[in-house]
Amino acid sequence: MNQSVPIICQEKAIVKLTQKTKQLLFMKKSILTSIALVLVAFAANAQLSATHTVTVTIPTVMDVRFQPSGPNNTTFTFADGAEIETGKENLNASGLQVRSNKNWKLSVKAGQANFTPSTTVALAMPASILSVKRGTGAYLGLTTVDQELTTGNKGGYGANTFNVDYRALPSFDHEPATYTLPVVYTVSAQ
Repeated sequence: MNQSVPIICQEKAIVKLTQKTKQLLFMKKSILTSIALVLVAFAANAQLSATHTVTVTIPTVMDVRFQPSGPNNTTFTFADGAEIETGKENLNASGLQVRSNKNWKLSVKAGQANFTPSTTVALAMPASILSVKRGTGAYLGLTTVDQELTTGNKGGYGANTFNVDYRALPSFDHEPATYTLPVVYTVSAQ
């Protein structure tokens, strides 16, 4: 019998140990369940996406330039009196390109009232002896006031490329010299 008593005590100890383990496991389960519920509640309140507004501001863009590899025939050389009398044309003298995000108009004017001579002359040669046009349009005699040369639609340089023609009609009143005149092209909104 001495041997059976320790066995019973061991069984009670094992049974007690098993009940404590069950209690511990139950407490762990309860804690884990509570943590899981807290995490689920937190996740339910957490946002799964975020939204904000992006603003893009585009300014008015209007540029005019001479074609980088386009025509540049802006020199008139008069050989004789007949050419001075009738004038000369340089067709497709310059290539222009416009880039704009609005419909545009292109104006032209002389940068100064008179040509600048290479030497002293008695009579100034007015800018108006030089005329410009686009395509089949009419020639515009240059002054220092902007004149509308052409219009176009919004687009890049590729969509708005064209040539201009020049005509020079000096007179016998102007002395021999080389004369220069700045010609100004300005693009603006229609």
